[in-house]
Amino acid sequence: MQLKTTHATFTGIDPVSIHNIAERLRGISFGMNSEVHVTGADVDNNTLSVEIITRKEREVPMFDEDKGVLIREMQFKYSSLFFTLNMDTNIAQTYGGARDFAVLADVCKAAGCELMIEPLCIDLKAWSDALLEAQNTAQFAGCVIQKHYSDNLIGQFNAKSIDNRLHDDMLTGQTVKSMKFSYYHYDVRVAVEVRNDATITVSCSDDESLDQMHREHVALMLSNVIKAGE
Repeated sequence: MQLKTTHATFTGIDPVSIHNIAERLRGISFGMNSEVHVTGADVDNNTLSVEIITRKEREVPMFDEDKGVLIREMQFKYSSLFFTLNMDTNIAQTYGGARDFAVLADVCKAAGCELMIEPLCIDLKAWSDALLEAQNTAQFAGCVIQKHYSDNLIGQFNAKSIDNRLHDDMLTGQTVKSMKFSYYHYDVRVAVEVRNDATITVSCSDDESLDQMHREHVALMLSNVIKAGE
């Protein structure tokens, strides 16, 4: 199994009023001017968890058996989004992509809260050094390089080394989008991929260990955030 999350930093929520905000969020539902419904908003250990259902109306082809023709009907497509906002670290997390944070910001605005989301940038070289120090048997499973020039081609390329090890000169002068490593923790196989936009995917051969592995690797990733101005 695997677990993928995207992270960002946030401002605009007063920890003192977090319970009042959660109560107002629970009152948001589908309506004439609302395409979102908050199915849950809870506070635990100074962390606000929010589950949102979104809907989009779209045209869907249907077959009319009586007329024997293809017709089109308008139907709603529903999606479920889940977020956590940690008041101690000011880190927001979602199981979706970075663009989903815009939905959360709009919902918070409807609840009277001006939530501001700022993206995070991960120092992938520093993260890889920290991972290899913690797991010295980890093998380099590959990376994604952006704007790479090779044989008159410019684009995004997947790259890895022949010996499954990360060599310093591989990344010199490159814009690296993501890096992936794999290793064994006792008899459990673990793979972790981190993108420079603070999106992390952790795979684990033991389902019961996945949550713990994910928490540990998220903490390691967030310890290598590039500070503003660096």
